Amino acid sequence: RSDYQDVYAFFQDVSKDYDSDLKNPYWAFTHDILKFILVKFITCHFRDGRPIRVFDAGAGTGNWSRFVANLGIPVIMFDMNASMLQIAKKKLVLAGTGNAQIVEGNLEIMHHFPSQKSNLVLCLHNVIGLSRNTETILKNLYDYLEEGGIAFIMAMNKYHAFNFVNQ
Repeated sequence: RSDYQDVYAFFQDVSKDYDSDLKNPYWAFTHDILKFILVKFITCHFRDGRPIRVFDAGAGTGNWSRFVANLGIPVIMFDMNASMLQIAKKKLVLAGTGNAQIVEGNLEIMHHFPSQKSNLVLCLHNVIGLSRNTETILKNLYDYLEEGGIAFIMAMNKYHAFNFVNQ
């Protein structure tokens, strides 16, 4: 099933207060660990100095995009929820980050993707866990990667799902 009205409605509703989750010790700890791993991942894979172009698949309110942009790396923020992207845009402006492009679209629909491919795809937290057609999304992300590009994907585990539902 590819109708995402329920997921869209959920994130439309929580978009106003979405980032308050980062005050939760579980989410804060998870983000700190992922930031450390992501920096190591980028440092190791791109040590040859080639330019990095990040595609943040399911960017939401832009926390990961802002983190990457603050490292000086250009990022494309891609999400199907316009409200989440509006919040992300405001955060990027406040942070003075100019290396981010915002694109509204569905990860299941390849022609929604920007024309220039990326060499690093981020797809973190709830994106894959809430997808209806995981195989389609993973195929699209793979097809969107430049040759030699890599994907940094996190799927929900039972603890993540429990914490998400518990809130």
